[in-house]
Amino acid sequence: MKPEDVTVLVSYRMEKSKEAIRAAEILLENEMLSFSINRVYYSMFYAVQALLAADGVSFSVAVHGLKLVEAKRRSRSSGSKIPPTGEIGK
Repeated sequence: MKPEDVTVLVSYRMEKSKEAIRAAEILLENEMLSFSINRVYYSMFYAVQALLAADGVSFSVAVHGLKLVEAKRRSRSSGSKIPPTGEIGK
């Protein structure tokens, strides 16, 4: 991924994070605590996605047996994938 594409992706994910926080605040003001907590969770999720993207890590989340997260780090110099070091849940 080109550096300018990474910048756009990080910006997009951080904007989603901020939007989720705004939604959480509105839900909390309307005494919808569990939905507010859900939006806070997703706000953190989007922010972590942004941080990982900035560091060249992409991942997918799938619940298939014990394999929960697969992460792939891209080499900054060649753009090639570097194999993940392990899987969560093993």
